[in-house]
Amino acid sequence: PSGVYAKMPAGEREKLVAQTGQQLALSAVQGLIQNGAPELAKRQLVEGKWDSYLDADKKSALIDGADTATRIKEGAAERQRQTAEREKRDRQIEEMDKIGKRIFDPKNAPGGAITEKEIVNNSVLAWPEKKRMADQLSERAKELARGAEGRRNPAATEAVMKVLIEADRDPGKTPSMD
Repeated sequence: PSGVYAKMPAGEREKLVAQTGQQLALSAVQGLIQNGAPELAKRQLVEGKWDSYLDADKKSALIDGADTATRIKEGAAERQRQTAEREKRDRQIEEMDKIGKRIFDPKNAPGGAITEKEIVNNSVLAWPEKKRMADQLSERAKELARGAEGRRNPAATEAVMKVLIEADRDPGKTPSMD
């Protein structure tokens, strides 16, 4: 060999090979941690895959980094799950508001009067909400059949809707994911 490394003393060459191996191993593990696979990086470190390249201090620091990255990743996933759940709940509340308007004021509500079949086939609401809205539809029909005021009563409608919406926004209430 006639390259630069051929003229280097054997002891320095071995030292350079070890240092290069250590840097490559360090970069490989850091790459796993930073690119979304901290669990894999930690597993490889714990199983000893990189032991011949990394000293105990670097290995410990990388395990700590992998643990931190895992917690960050899990936190982001939890925030995303909560956001999706909150958005779903907001869509359900909005849908319940529309259905409530169609139950209590069908003449002025977009879509007019609603049927029980429409409530049951609603793809936004969960079953408990569907049941509650169907029960309200049934109660309203009974009121009208008994000769209750059939024309619009804005104050009563608004009061009922506020109670329903506030009950769904209660932070102490556990929303159903059904």
